[in-house]
Amino acid sequence: MSSCNEIKSCDYELPKTCPCPECTTIANSLSELEDNFGCRKMEDEKIIPQSWCRECRIKGVKNK
Repeated sequence: MSSCNEIKSCDYELPKTCPCPECTTIANSLSELEDNFGCRKMEDEKIIPQSWCRECRIKGVKNK
């Protein structure tokens, strides 16, 4: 998993809110995005935010 701080150096613009599609947890800042969602590095080295919050991803893994 990559740090969302790397987004600062990219052309990625944080939407006004980043709701989790599973539970509607929202990130309103880069700091909240890092804390609640995290980021990942794609094959092309681009850093993007996780779409599901950390809690829902953990729950999803436990339910498998």
